[in-house]
Amino acid sequence: MGKLGQVALVGFVCLTSLGCVLAVIPDYIHVCHRSDPKVAVCIQNSVEALRPLLVKGLPELNVKGIDPFELGRITIFDGVQNPDVKLYFDNVVVTGLGNFKITKLKLDVEKMIYRVGVKVPFLNLTGTFDADMKFGQLEIKTNGDLHTDLVDVDAQAVIHAYLKDNSRMIFDSLTLRLKASDFHLNVDNFPKKDAVLGQTIHQLITETSKQDVRDLATPHIERKCAEILLDLSNQITETFDYNELFPL
Repeated sequence: MGKLGQVALVGFVCLTSLGCVLAVIPDYIHVCHRSDPKVAVCIQNSVEALRPLLVKGLPELNVKGIDPFELGRITIFDGVQNPDVKLYFDNVVVTGLGNFKITKLKLDVEKMIYRVGVKVPFLNLTGTFDADMKFGQLEIKTNGDLHTDLVDVDAQAVIHAYLKDNSRMIFDSLTLRLKASDFHLNVDNFPKKDAVLGQTIHQLITETSKQDVRDLATPHIERKCAEILLDLSNQITETFDYNELFPL
């Protein structure tokens, strides 16, 4: 596997910057040949060597740093299935990604299937929330600040790709699974103007088990991250010729 595959995989293992388009492969990305029996080790070493640059960003390539980075909006409930329940997280910013560690990297070069595992000891998410919900006689329409800490985050992804016109690498699917051993949700910023409403929301959240919160939020976060990573990978590879960048 050559530089093209490495750059695409870097997009996952770091959950790196948005909207990145590379025109020239820089020298600091190490070449790994697809015929190398230890190609996975080569790529992992290449990513580790890139860590300081990835954290700070690569302005010459218009690549933002990965720590922090903006995740943007996450839709938890859009009101389609239930018009009485709408919940959005906006302006979500994640810090702590610079401490990632690759735990698994398995490649099927011929079939273009990549299995990647990453662990991050601690992540901090900040942003805002916008809620418009109705549960029986209880109506909740408010917005405020969001602050969440995630501990021991494990990310597992399966990425599929194919060749278009025998020259361009296209990533057509990315399945992502996220798991945190623990998390802490700060609800102190829930509505203060309405003390009764604020207390009700606080009680509703604190009485909900952590497993229920995980089950509620994780699938939406997984889909958002997978969407970003898939777009990122294709933006990175769209200008490159596969046959030139995958030397034997």
